[in-house]
Amino acid sequence: MSQSGRLVHERRQLHDLKDLPRSAALSQLRQAAEATSPPNYPPEALFAPAALVTWVRTYLAYVFHKKHYFPEYTASPCAAMYALADERGGDGVRISIAGDWGTGTDEAQCVARQMVKFEPHFTIHIGDVYYVGDPPSVNENCLGIKNPNNNYDPVTWPVGSVGSFALNGNHEMHANGGGYFEVFLPGLGLRTPGGMTGQQTSFFCLQNHYWRMIAIDTGYNSIGVPILSGIPWINSIPGIGGDCELPAPLLKWLKEMVRPEEDPRGVILLSHHQNYSGFQDQYAKPAQQLWNAGLQRRVLWFWGHEHRLAGTT
Repeated sequence: MSQSGRLVHERRQLHDLKDLPRSAALSQLRQAAEATSPPNYPPEALFAPAALVTWVRTYLAYVFHKKHYFPEYTASPCAAMYALADERGGDGVRISIAGDWGTGTDEAQCVARQMVKFEPHFTIHIGDVYYVGDPPSVNENCLGIKNPNNNYDPVTWPVGSVGSFALNGNHEMHANGGGYFEVFLPGLGLRTPGGMTGQQTSFFCLQNHYWRMIAIDTGYNSIGVPILSGIPWINSIPGIGGDCELPAPLLKWLKEMVRPEEDPRGVILLSHHQNYSGFQDQYAKPAQQLWNAGLQRRVLWFWGHEHRLAGTT
């Protein structure tokens, strides 16, 4: 299909996301260009007056609004502690995990199809919905609801037969977390005859007789000071760049409900940001906080953000 001799794609293309800076300002600009130059924006759309006006309006709305409040574990009926079990309560559980999946591309749709073929009991997204994780982005890239601002076909996040959960990423916080907390999480959680229970917190623990999967929110404090945090060297000044510090309510949950120092089961950590990297920045703050909260032993740690399959023990 074409328009004015130009190929029109049914979904966002990988090159639209290539080299996307980890900056709220530039991510907002990409989204503004896409919205003001439908159906598929050309590169020069980044400099279109309509795109720049839309960008200034949306970016200032982000800068001058507070982040979404961070829910305490008491917001969850089960204190964010869930059974890691199949439909019959057995320990033989299949889990599909994907990170940086919320792109709205054909590749994302392909990954979703492969996850469904695995017939998982649980699916877990470990963060990042592009471009900025606002409600239209979450609807289009996760919930299968078409975005009226472009021509792309939406993509739907696959839900496991028992439940589905999602972590917070830096792109979700480019829109202050509203799309993640208010739009995505209510449709997740555990399956019931009446629908999904909802995921009330951005952290959780799935546990059975042998393992505990402890998911933490490194995205909430990953952004730093607007504008300044995107400038090299300046963003290394303490308090300027985001250090992924775990919020106080999450640490309270770890100490009061998870109590890792008292439990001998194996631990699998899930987060969006990397603790260690040979390719990009490292975020040491969460590991220090986990140690101080009592998690002082070997763990398996799965993360996203780098766009590489990596892990450490």
